Amino acid sequence: MTDAELPPSLTRLIFHGPLSEARASRLVARLTRNTPRTVLDIGCGWGELMLRILAAAPDATGFGLDTDESDLARGRDNARARGLAGRVTFVRESGVGTRRGQTASLEEWEDFESGYQCDEEEWLATHGDHPGAAEISERVNQHRSFWLRGYYGLLGQAYLTLAPVG
Repeated sequence: MTDAELPPSLTRLIFHGPLSEARASRLVARLTRNTPRTVLDIGCGWGELMLRILAAAPDATGFGLDTDESDLARGRDNARARGLAGRVTFVRESGVGTRRGQTASLEEWEDFESGYQCDEEEWLATHGDHPGAAEISERVNQHRSFWLRGYYGLLGQAYLTLAPVG
């Protein structure tokens, strides 16, 4: 199966994580209040929150760390489209070892999970006879089962605010 034959992925999500528009707006307002010079987004996905912060803080630069190269590529594309490419760097790197700040609400997780596989589910509804449909359907069903019977209400997401001291 070629990439052109596969369903799109994650196009219904604004953030690659459980973050509501309301919380994002509050975070951007709070984080830009002190005129940041550097923004570090660990586990940035495609960096939507960081890009919003950079748009609101015109003198800041940003560094987005994530382990998924396709998300990082999407972030680079989004930065170019918004005229922010010269102020942001996306790096493939783990954020292991960071500490917790704010946590995502159950409602934010539910919104995220609803959009996470929406592309694949809609594609399956119209491409059920496609040779790859069974594999994609199995993957979608496994993820849904893992969400509802596994980490629902258990998995956390943190939003950290780090500030220099001294």
